[in-house]
Parts: sequence; C-alpha cells; structure tokens
Amino acid sequence: SLSVEQEHPDKSGSGARQRRRIEFGYKSIQGRTAAPPGKPNQDSVVVFRLEGHPNVMVFGVFDGHGPFGEHAAHFCRMRFHATLKSAMKTLGDKAAPEALLATAISTMHKDYIGTNPAYSGVDPLVSGTTLIVAMVMDNNIYVANVGDSRCILGQRSKKDESKAQVVAMSDDHKPERESE
Repeated sequence: SLSVEQEHPDKSGSGARQRRRIEFGYKSIQGRTAAPPGKPNQDSVVVFRLEGHPNVMVFGVFDGHGPFGEHAAHFCRMRFHATLKSAMKTLGDKAAPEALLATAISTMHKDYIGTNPAYSGVDPLVSGTTLIVAMVMDNNIYVANVGDSRCILGQRSKKDESKAQVVAMSDDHKPERESE
C-alpha cells in the first residue's frame, strides 16, 4: 500500500484548498497461459500528479499481450504522462476530463501503431496492451479503459467505517459483448 497527497477544493465553497491523502495499492501477477516458463510479466504501472495541476492524480495499468507485450506496455506507460499533459494543453484547463482522457489515449494509440519496430523494439502488428486509467480530479474519479483490464474502488462503508465495500469502476471490453 502506498499513499500520495492531492490538493482539492474545500467542500465549504470558500475557495480554500485542502490536502487529502489517497491510499492505493496494486498487485501484478504474470498471466497463466501455456507460455514458455521464462516469459516476463507484461504489466506496467504508472502513478503521477499531472504537472502544473496539483488537484489531478493519475493511476494507470497497462497489460501487455503478444510475444513482446511487455515492451508495448512499457512504451505506453512511458508516454502516457506526456500525452495527457499535451491533451490538457491542447484542450485547455476547462476541458471535460472524459475528453482529456479520450484525447490522450487516442494520441498514445496513434504514436504506438506508428512506431518503427527496428527503432522501438515493439511490433504493433503482433504485440499490444490494454489500459485502465483512473484520474482523480478534485473530488471526482474518471475512469477510462481499453481492453479487458478492470478498475475497482474500495471505500469505507457508510454504515460501518470498519468495513469496506467494493465498487466496479469499469466494464471490460471483450469481443463477445454485444455492445462491442
């Protein structure tokens, strides 16, 4: 378990800022396919405060797939902060968070599929990655996903603070879903 601090507006509406500690954790387990025994874990995790925006925290997981999925996940993890920052600059500080995430993810996808495998070591024709990202902005959480990675939120029960409840924050994208 790790924690970070985030600034956010005071609920009183006075315009004052408060600091809040956000605790988070993650666990990464190598896939259970019939892959060779030495196959690397293809997960990459990113956590950052958006530069110049102390009220914005981002948590993301990239789950690579294919023969070089770990490289695809790493490629995207290393670029996500810059693409989100660029989306914020392009769309402006007042842009809808959903638009910021959609623009950043689309840009990162275009960058990934446009890579030269000889330069990057990643061939987008045979390897890729899923993405799940949660952006905490002020008192709201915005989640975006590509693929079948999943986000859940654990929160204290309102009835009994010694207990927790789990809230699903995303829906898997799977080919057998009718909405796909």
